[in-house]
Order: sequence, then C-alpha cells, then structure tokens
Amino acid sequence: MAKAYDSVNHDNLLDKLFYFGIHSSALLWFRSYLENRRQRVGILHNELGKTSSGLETINQGVPQGSILGP
Repeated sequence: MAKAYDSVNHDNLLDKLFYFGIHSSALLWFRSYLENRRQRVGILHNELGKTSSGLETINQGVPQGSILGP
C-alpha cells in the first residue's frame, strides 16, 4: 500500500478528489498542501560527514510522516 502513496501524481489525485465531491475550500486546502512541494535527500557518513542533494520540486507521492508541514 505504501508504494501506491509514493507514486500517486498530485494532479491526478486532485482531479479524483474533485470527481468524488471534494470542492471549494477543502480542495484548495489539499491543493495548497501538495503543490510546489520540494525535497532533498540527506546523507550522514561517519567518515565523510554530512551531505545533501539540491532541492527538487516533486509532483507525485503523498507526504508521509508530516504533521501538515511544508
């Protein structure tokens, strides 16, 4: 089930929510939570220290482990 959440396209999810009756402020809330999300990957290595990738905009995957934070 987790793989499904990792691969869902944000636009498709929003379209489905609209189709199933989620409208107005609720849909805008979901849209604002999913649009323009950015993430980076960080690595902590014992000998090399800490490094991370650049920020990338993501358009699929439902954020998990977040309390509605950016």
